[in-house]
Amino acid sequence: MAASNKFNINPFDGSNFHNWKFRMRRILDECGVLSSIENEVDNKDANATKNDKKAMSLIVQCVNDGQLEILMEKESSWKVLCNVYEKKGLAEQLGLRKKLLNLKMKENENFEDHIKTFEEILRQLRETRAVVSEDDIVCALLNSLPDSFPTIVTVLQNLPEESLNVDVIKGKLRDEVERRRLQPNSDKNGDKTSVAFTAKQRFNGNCNLCGKYGHKARYCYNRFGEEKNLQSRIITIIINSIQE
Repeated sequence: MAASNKFNINPFDGSNFHNWKFRMRRILDECGVLSSIENEVDNKDANATKNDKKAMSLIVQCVNDGQLEILMEKESSWKVLCNVYEKKGLAEQLGLRKKLLNLKMKENENFEDHIKTFEEILRQLRETRAVVSEDDIVCALLNSLPDSFPTIVTVLQNLPEESLNVDVIKGKLRDEVERRRLQPNSDKNGDKTSVAFTAKQRFNGNCNLCGKYGHKARYCYNRFGEEKNLQSRIITIIINSIQE
């Protein structure tokens, strides 16, 4: 669908709400009225009321005719859209968590495309107000890599905890992808540098979760459970995050 407004944004038609919401927030911020959708409007404040009306006008301009019916005679267009299209229930969280944990990068798939898919699922999960820890993200990202990445995964799993976060993981994975691009035949004969580094960094002990040697429980793949028990474990994770 071609954009029909001055902001060059496709009018929201009921699909891809998260993407539209992200773009719309940038537009409202650029126009200086983002606070109108984030805070309660003081009707006694003339400037706040003016900004609220401007924000509503901008939102209406960026939805198609099919969405106007649910916005008519509503005081807050933004809240109405969020309430309708953002599913904050347990079922939505369950589906997104399962999608994140089952995500697998295909061999020869573009790494940046994989990261975009990973981050999109993660963003949608956060939109449901789910609690997603840094450790959960690291484990899910490492688990999403194909079988051709075992050496670099082992290295990353055994880096010092204080230096291991999502940004570090992404950076080192990008380095590995670039190394493979420059040395396409290195993996066929084994990368001695990576192997040596792995031996140096490898955790000298057994995992407290699965009992296997060479990695910590914090980064154990079994942390999320076997596939046959995946759904029940995810439900437990969600319930615990809600209770917290």
